[in-house]
Amino acid sequence: MQSKNCMKPQMRRVVKLGRSTLAVTLPKEWVESIKLKKGDYVLAEDGGENTLRLSKMRDKFYIAPKVCVINVDSIRSKTLLTRLIIGAYAVGHELIWLHSRQGIKPEQMMEVNKTLQKLVGLHIVEQTENIVLLQSLADPTKPSLDNSIRRLHLLTYSMLENILRALLEWDRSLLDNVLFTGGECDKIYWLIIRQLLTAASDKVMSDSLGVKSYLWLVGNRAVIRILKTLIRHNESICKWVLKIMENGVRPSKDIISYIVELGRFTLHIQSEAIEALLMRDIEKANYAIEQATQKTQEVENSVINISTLFDDNLLKTALLNVICELKCSILDLKAIAEIAINRGTEESGSYITIETGLKKGETTLRESV
Repeated sequence: MQSKNCMKPQMRRVVKLGRSTLAVTLPKEWVESIKLKKGDYVLAEDGGENTLRLSKMRDKFYIAPKVCVINVDSIRSKTLLTRLIIGAYAVGHELIWLHSRQGIKPEQMMEVNKTLQKLVGLHIVEQTENIVLLQSLADPTKPSLDNSIRRLHLLTYSMLENILRALLEWDRSLLDNVLFTGGECDKIYWLIIRQLLTAASDKVMSDSLGVKSYLWLVGNRAVIRILKTLIRHNESICKWVLKIMENGVRPSKDIISYIVELGRFTLHIQSEAIEALLMRDIEKANYAIEQATQKTQEVENSVINISTLFDDNLLKTALLNVICELKCSILDLKAIAEIAINRGTEESGSYITIETGLKKGETTLRESV
């Protein structure tokens, strides 16, 4: 931390600001020699051997990230602070500054910490009584969008898989994993939203994430919204199965077998639809659509018969809701397969040919007929 005038070594005492932030003052000679003023940025680098190297940042070499400042004092709703933090994270802000003239309250800090558990890579880097600075430390280009979607798919898949195991083995402990996995899914969901919104305005980011067309951003946004809906379906199924177990009346083997078969079919269609999307496989996508359409019609016909088999109203309600949630999941997965077909038509393949223009002397397909 030396200037051209070879400033003599000076001792500085470390002071504490607020609850956890440590700070030191800068030597006056060094500040004046490089013309450092309030509002300027300095770059802190590891100098090796327990030393820190500071240098003034110049605008032509560095553009400081935008800071999203949230006025905590203006917030009246108990849930708005969480939504504002998630929103600022989702649109790609690297720095989120929570500011309060009155001082940030303990319950507000609890809300902040609870929110951070839902967001990948966002951490508290500075905290005083009036300020909390959040920074995203994760690499926004990793993982790729396809890998993020696959990860969310696998977590969603495991939720329903555990529910079906719990029914077959009549093991309530397996359902605890389902609700925990739902929270993990939310983390991946918000990470993908952040990636999508950032890529929409940043071509370099879009290329790094493996996005080949801006239409993919629209399609992926719809896909992850559907996967998030599947998470809610699975959480609802889990809660209804819990009620069945708590009721103490175990359904017949035939009913359990029917629900498990329907659940396994849902998992199969989910795998087919996601694979078709990521591989741009039109044939596989079409297969998933046809199978999903046929199965939902079968379910609608069987629900009427199933509802007449039970005298216990709670058991009847719970089972019908489980079947209804599975049917809705199948319809949602059908929509992912439809997006997969749309994506498959963006480039030439086995079923279509994209004409990009005609060379001199060539004829159009219509003219050649």
